[in-house]
Amino acid sequence: MQRILEYCLHILPYFLFSFPFLFILRLLYRKRTKKWKRINFYHEAAFYLFAMFLVGLASQTILPRFEIGTAGFQIASVGIGGINLRLFQVFSDTFYEVFTNGNWNYLIINFLGNLVMFMPIGFFPPLLWKKVKLKQAAFLGFCISLLIESLQLLIARGSDVDDLWLNTLGAVMGYAVYKWLSRLVPRWTQKFSQKT
Repeated sequence: MQRILEYCLHILPYFLFSFPFLFILRLLYRKRTKKWKRINFYHEAAFYLFAMFLVGLASQTILPRFEIGTAGFQIASVGIGGINLRLFQVFSDTFYEVFTNGNWNYLIINFLGNLVMFMPIGFFPPLLWKKVKLKQAAFLGFCISLLIESLQLLIARGSDVDDLWLNTLGAVMGYAVYKWLSRLVPRWTQKFSQKT
């Protein structure tokens, strides 16, 4: 639970500081496309939340971490990167860490974290744009995960083939949550959609 709290505290500044920039960009977009009269408050609020989430996700996965220490403001060391190309290695690693070392954080962060972290990528696009279907949500999750894993090689962080399918599955789970909510409370979910 402490690791989850630390993650939330790390992501919060990026999440909050991104809002003014996103707001200005959105205003410029609306001014250029002349869509002032058709503003849907629910759609805009969900759009900002999704965009801020993407900035927060980037801050934890591909942006270097900064710290202020005795040497001043510097980039934090993230360790030596590596590549795991052994598919489904995450199962044996998780089993070993949990049942041999008693390290439940490994299960929460490396396994469940990769699923839950990508659920918004499957949830928000169909909520915001009704034309997004399951295949598109899964493909979007896969592409974003592939981009992250590729960029992590440039900042000496580990890249793992299992993260690709876990993240994609997380996006599919997010889409399933959207479909469940759209059946449970269809009027509520329809408030967020915008066709253009």
